[in-house]
Amino acid sequence: MLNILIPIIFLMLSCYFDYKERRIPNEITYTMFVSGSIVQIATGSIRETLIGLLVMMFLLSFFGRAFKLGGGDTKLILACGTWLGNTSPYFLFFAFLSLLIYNCLSMIKKHGFGPFLKITGLEFLYGHTQSLDKVPGAFFITAGYLILVLANLR
Repeated sequence: MLNILIPIIFLMLSCYFDYKERRIPNEITYTMFVSGSIVQIATGSIRETLIGLLVMMFLLSFFGRAFKLGGGDTKLILACGTWLGNTSPYFLFFAFLSLLIYNCLSMIKKHGFGPFLKITGLEFLYGHTQSLDKVPGAFFITAGYLILVLANLR
């Protein structure tokens, strides 16, 4: 139970600061990373955590730029990975999925369904980028974490 409550406190703090200041303080991400590492060492599952973090860093190197993640978002994702261990790639999938759904719904709301299909087609065919309002990424990271925990994959 402690493995769920402690990260949720860090994630809620990061959501607050990301919403208010549009940045996630290093104190939150570093403390979350170190505490997660200590817990994984204490439980003897540091090997799975390292493998999960390596896979997640590999995935972030490809998808981080596509989803326009900032430095604080990337550090928060890695800090979540220390707590989740080898299930961290699933967490990353759920976080990106929630961000993708949000972006699609906000584009439909802004432009309508017909133009949404046209914009999406241009994105796939030509790499055309439609600018969206910048939204705090900590909310989607928290959503991915909660989905993973509620699905009992951790």
